[in-house]
Amino acid sequence: WVASGSCASSTSAVDWLPTSPVSANATHGRAALGVPGDSSLPSSGYSVCWSASDAGSALLIGDFALRGPVSGDRECMAGAECEVIVSGVALDGSSTLTLVNGELCDAPAAEVPGWATSDVPASLSGEEEEFAIGSASAVPGSGEFTMCWRAGDGQPVVVGVLTLLGPTASTVSCTMGVEC
Repeated sequence: WVASGSCASSTSAVDWLPTSPVSANATHGRAALGVPGDSSLPSSGYSVCWSASDAGSALLIGDFALRGPVSGDRECMAGAECEVIVSGVALDGSSTLTLVNGELCDAPAAEVPGWATSDVPASLSGEEEEFAIGSASAVPGSGEFTMCWRAGDGQPVVVGVLTLLGPTASTVSCTMGVEC
């Protein structure tokens, strides 16, 4: 289990962590801990603990640090500069953001004229990361893109949907002398 503080406590004060010991797969030593979503959580001060039984004494087997973005959808307007601001825990400005078509981060990067959509670097502003996407002149397709945040060489994480609002790209033809 993960304890807030030392292994002397078999429970955690953090609500997204299990409140009782977790049974791990003995072959692989993995356990599901839940999904944190509160950016006010401390990034460190956690202990990974192990015990052969619920009543046994706990051993410290490692430290646990929390880092990452808080999920949330965002909107940008066609014709205006789009800047995506991501808040979270222990963000350091070394992350990238990729916009993809589809719901998963393994989809190809979206193609939006005027927008940087692949591995956009972050700049740190206080405790938030800012990603300068650019200015799109029109809305391609549905105008909805999955935002994938990545810390360094880590695995990308879906942080929400970015919706581009404005006119849809189209071609209009008119005939002289006929109302268009």
